[in-house]
Amino acid sequence: HWPNCVAATPNLDVYSGVEGDFLKLGMHVRSTMQGWTSLAMAGNGGMKGASEIVVRKVNDTFVAEDRYSSDYVTPTLDSQQNVRLIFAEQTAAYTAWGVVMPLSACDKSDYAVEDIKTYILWALGTSHTFSYHGQTNRGQFHMNLMSNVKPPNVYTNTTEHSIRMKDVEVVAVSDNPNPTNPYKCQVVDLHKIDSIFEQKRHGVKFSPDLNPATEKYVHHMILFSCKEQPAGYSHGDIIQDCENMPRGCTSMLWLWAKGSKPVEFPNGIGLPLGGASIQWTALQMHYYNPALDKGQIDRSGVRITVSDQLQKHDASYLVMNGGVMPMQQDPIPPGKKLFVIPAMRMPSECTSKWTEPLNVLSVAHHQHLLGKFMRIEVARNGSNLGLLRNEHHYDFNHQSLEESRINQLLPGDELLVKCGYDTTGVTAPTQFGDLTQNEMCFGAILYYPKQKFGDAMIVKNVIWKDLCSAPYVGGNVENISMCSGLYMFNPYEYWFQTPGMNISSLEFCNKGGPIEFGPLSIPFVPTKTIISMLNNSKATQQYAGMVCPPCYLDSNCTLKDIADHGTQLCEVSCSDKGFSLWPNISKAPAAPEPTHSVRCAKQRLPNKGDSGFPPERCTEQGDINSADATKLVASLVPVPTADMPVSSAEHTKKVRLWMAVCAVILTSLSTGLT
Repeated sequence: HWPNCVAATPNLDVYSGVEGDFLKLGMHVRSTMQGWTSLAMAGNGGMKGASEIVVRKVNDTFVAEDRYSSDYVTPTLDSQQNVRLIFAEQTAAYTAWGVVMPLSACDKSDYAVEDIKTYILWALGTSHTFSYHGQTNRGQFHMNLMSNVKPPNVYTNTTEHSIRMKDVEVVAVSDNPNPTNPYKCQVVDLHKIDSIFEQKRHGVKFSPDLNPATEKYVHHMILFSCKEQPAGYSHGDIIQDCENMPRGCTSMLWLWAKGSKPVEFPNGIGLPLGGASIQWTALQMHYYNPALDKGQIDRSGVRITVSDQLQKHDASYLVMNGGVMPMQQDPIPPGKKLFVIPAMRMPSECTSKWTEPLNVLSVAHHQHLLGKFMRIEVARNGSNLGLLRNEHHYDFNHQSLEESRINQLLPGDELLVKCGYDTTGVTAPTQFGDLTQNEMCFGAILYYPKQKFGDAMIVKNVIWKDLCSAPYVGGNVENISMCSGLYMFNPYEYWFQTPGMNISSLEFCNKGGPIEFGPLSIPFVPTKTIISMLNNSKATQQYAGMVCPPCYLDSNCTLKDIADHGTQLCEVSCSDKGFSLWPNISKAPAAPEPTHSVRCAKQRLPNKGDSGFPPERCTEQGDINSADATKLVASLVPVPTADMPVSSAEHTKKVRLWMAVCAVILTSLSTGLT
């Protein structure tokens, strides 16, 4: 009856099996505690969003309760009870029980049972009054409830190598405007870590190597590969301010965030390392030090298990970037119980660039402190296949790569990324960005074999109706359009839709400014050099004369020169988009403008979001109130038999008692017969 069994602890066994449309689930715990017990299915290893089965006594009778958690509080009794008790027994030495539940009840508070490893939580109460279990009477583990447990991967001829920060203090550089969020990097030449990396190797396991004394400060770690040696840095160098990665160090090899577990690859698959292509790496550390503690020295990093033999397939990450910067999503308003940002849709025009199907190993969701949910849905041939990963409630403290419900993505599939946030505890808008107090909507799909085209990211479009049809308010100029004002005072946002550069066109045209686009980051470049660079490229020649008015040649532009030039640019730009320029607002297209685009496979395409995306459907599998369920429960209720094995001290006592009774009866009968 119970083909699957996992020893969650030395004293706690969990057993399961599938029969028809139902799951049989049970627990046997060797403990003297006399109270309620619970097992829960969870999407991320934490209590938020978990679906619990609680077995306890009510009026001296055992019952099984279907409950759910939305936070770290007492789980709520589900209005739809999708569990039936088979048996329960509690003695001074152990507690054991079994229940039946449907494989899929289509209840939003429950998880469907699927043929993948998932987080299982357990907890023990000290009484049958359902209350807090305490700090120690709980735990978590992974288990596939449907299939026999697969043996762990066993690799032969492996070596372990650590990349750890070299005694860095968890404080920001003195001029960092966000001192509570230090970013630091260590540059690593793999050839100098070990000579085996002079040839291509495969990493088959990546484990966090956290320094216990400073673990609480580590927000995330990412190991990037670099196209070449980062300019100005050598092996072992620490970059003290590393929010922006060195040029060329942008391909993710491994990531860890709070709650993440080691990443282990199946036989035949690994992340490529070493050789000529991945010689240089950079380990980025994001620390969160809200109290600005001093003297905290960190040595955290990653421990890599490397196989001496090349694996058959190279693994890689497909990044689904639904928003990590202000140029991608608008600020999240405060005071909202649930605020859902515009969804990012990776269209078939991008996935069709894949040369073969992608075999999905695991999926990670990443948001920050306000994150409430993240979903990645898959559509194929007009049908919604469902979620890559089912996580009812995002939990910042429990982040991990989890097995995917969909094990393969095909060229031509469409992927939809959705994120929601709870801002009831904040009083100001929350920007998207790298800081812990900012927000993100970021998914990573670990897959094989590696593809040339993969990542997708959402970006905001310029809303030309707002820019062309309204006056600019602010600055020290009057009677100009919002478009002209944007060019004058935020030229980087005008040209690249990238806010945050604190420089005006007047300063830029007379002096110069930074270049920061993608992996390219240079603090200051003179105006003439920038325009010369534009002139020397056929792709950008047309823009060279637009960046600044001719006065830039003598570095003597006035505010009026810049305003006039901005008006000329905007008249052309707005006309191209079908608008007249303020104060003339006579011309405007009727159709609404798309607010976002999606960049993928070297294309910029309209972001369709969830408009027209096929809806997710749920198919019920197993009705707990059906005759089939009743029949199944009846067939599983333990019935004492002559050959039933003695399983406990309590059972032994009962057997001996009945043997003594039988002996008395037999003695009496014998005496009577004599």
